[in-house]
Amino acid sequence: MVAAILAAQLRTVRTALLQGTTVVVPLVRRLEGRVFADQSVRREVKRQKQRFRVTCWSPDPDSRDRVAVAIDTTLAATTFLALPDGSSGRLRFAASEVTDRSESAALFRRDLIYTVEYPRSLQRTSHGWSWEKFSFRRLAPTPLRTAWSDRGILQ
Repeated sequence: MVAAILAAQLRTVRTALLQGTTVVVPLVRRLEGRVFADQSVRREVKRQKQRFRVTCWSPDPDSRDRVAVAIDTTLAATTFLALPDGSSGRLRFAASEVTDRSESAALFRRDLIYTVEYPRSLQRTSHGWSWEKFSFRRLAPTPLRTAWSDRGILQ
C-alpha cells in the first residue's frame, strides 16, 4: 500500500512504475524525497498539586501499623505516576495521621497523606513534521534505475 501511494504521488511529476510492492522510476539521475507526518504537540501551561489520603482501619494498633507501613513503603518507592493523558505526576509524601478515638469500638485508624504534582497542558496537532529525508544519486554516466519497495531501497 505504501508503494502504491508513493507511485501515485510520483506519477504527478514523472513516470513511475508500480511492480507489486516496488516503485520503479526509470531514467532518473537523482531522486530525493521526504517523509512528513502530523504530530501531536503538548505544552505545559501550569502545574497543580492534588492531595489524597489512604486510610487504614484495623481492629488493633499493630495490624494497622503493619498495613500502613506496607502501603507507605510501596508508595514511597513510586516517584512518578502515569496519568491517563500520557503525562506523569510526581508523587510525594506529605503526612501521616494516627487516630485512635474509636478504641471502644476496636477501630484504629492511620492516614497516609500524599500529594501528586502534575502538569496542566494544552494539546494540538502540528502539521507537516519532517521525519526523514532520503536521496538517491548515480555518479556513472548511464541512467539510473531506482526502485523503492516496502522492504527498503533497491538499485
